[in-house]
Amino acid sequence: MELFTKKRRGLYIYFKHVRDINKLEKYGNVISYSKKNRYIYLYVDEDKIEKIIDDLNSKSFVKKVVRSELVDINLDFTKIDKDFESIE
Repeated sequence: MELFTKKRRGLYIYFKHVRDINKLEKYGNVISYSKKNRYIYLYVDEDKIEKIIDDLNSKSFVKKVVRSELVDINLDFTKIDKDFESIE
């Protein structure tokens, strides 16, 4: 059984002004943001991500949109444990 039914992915969105944070909140769930570095990190649905990225890139206040690669990282450490046991 899977805990979460919807697949989610994070987006880093770099913007021009801090006042633009309110405009970006409607695209997904805000996880964190930095006023100093002017970026926001939010989660969006995986099936809507292409539409959201295209829409964000068309906005004048958005500098850059970067996908989070966290879901692409292999977190299976069973092989590493076996290799570590053979060293000892």
